[in-house]
Amino acid sequence: SKELRQKQAFILRYTVYPCRMQEYFVQDYVEALRRDMGVTNIDMLNLHWHLPNETSWIDALLWMNDHPRVTLTCVSNMAKNYLEAAWRYGVQLDATEICFSIVDQRPKQMGLLSYCKSRGIAVFAYGVLLGGLLTEVWLGRPEPSP
Repeated sequence: SKELRQKQAFILRYTVYPCRMQEYFVQDYVEALRRDMGVTNIDMLNLHWHLPNETSWIDALLWMNDHPRVTLTCVSNMAKNYLEAAWRYGVQLDATEICFSIVDQRPKQMGLLSYCKSRGIAVFAYGVLLGGLLTEVWLGRPEPSP
């Protein structure tokens, strides 16, 4: 029902393709999401930015922060130095999505987890079970090929 959809939480990844970010990209994207999902607000919008030398990602995050229909601003796969840069520019990050497992401890080793804790940034980890390699899915089966 429409009423039920209004109460559900949505986490959406906003993947930006090679371009110079413009404010209307964020505005149009949020409005399209709201329309397509039939919701008033986007609870969490997660920016995935894969152009490290293009700094307009900071602008995108600031626009997400300021958007009246976006409740939480998040990022995906950004190293600690990017989170620090965002903070220096006044971005309020609510969460980050990272690859973290008992095998891949880079976020802990490089200080990302402690930085997030000190700034109150929630951490969502993916890959914690290595794509099922640490579960019974692979018992008795041949080793996967690369």
